[in-house]
Formats: sequence, structure tokens, C-alpha cells
Amino acid sequence: MPIKVILDSNFLLLPFQFGIDPFEAVKDLLDRNVEFIVLPQIVEEVRRIADGMGDNSRGAKLALKLIEEKCTIIDLDEVRGLNTDESILKAAIKLEAVVATNDRELRKKLRSKGIPTIFLREYSHLEIDGYVR
Repeated sequence: MPIKVILDSNFLLLPFQFGIDPFEAVKDLLDRNVEFIVLPQIVEEVRRIADGMGDNSRGAKLALKLIEEKCTIIDLDEVRGLNTDESILKAAIKLEAVVATNDRELRKKLRSKGIPTIFLREYSHLEIDGYVR
């Protein structure tokens, strides 16, 4: 059974910002079969960035394509109407998932609930904080 990894929007922008393929890097880090999950709130967040101007817009357009090709979008009743961070936290608990994010505050909240996180370290490689079953 694959391990579930919920991707935050900032993590989906890694290919454009740092030249890192987050999908291959996560698979290598976990050394397991992975199911990449994105919540509708994340898709909307990335879409808003893609519709904007500037450098991040181009990266977000690539991220939308990667979501379509490599991710499962899961819409949970429990997270509807919540802000993005709360929806990720609740979904991670319900799905028993790891969360890939570079948001320091979100990582702190997740770790306080015992949820493992994957993050970019020193702009060069991914690390995991917590125990993955």
C-alpha cells in the first residue's frame, strides 16, 4: 500500500524555484511507493498564483500541470470551508498522511499533532521530520 503524501502549494513550486523534482525527491527520501494528494484548496491557491503576474505565475502553471499528471485530488467533507493550513492538518489526520510543505508555522502545527513533514533543507535537498509508518 502506498504512503500518502499531501502536497502544499509552496512544495509544488519547487521545480520552478529550485530545480528540484519534488515527486522523485519524495519517492527517493521515503524509498516507498507514494500516492501524492492535493486538496481542492491547494489547487485553487496554485490557480490564483498562475493567474497572476510575475515569476511565480509561470511556476504555478507548471505546478497545475504536475497536479493533473501526478496527483490525486481528494475533496473531504471535513475540510470544506477551512483555511488551507487547517484543511491540510485535518486531512493529514484523517488520511494518516505525511505532509510536504516549506511553511514553518504549518510544520510546527503538524509536528505538534505527530504528523511527519517533508521539507526543503538548505535549498538543495529534502528532509523528513517525524516517523513514517
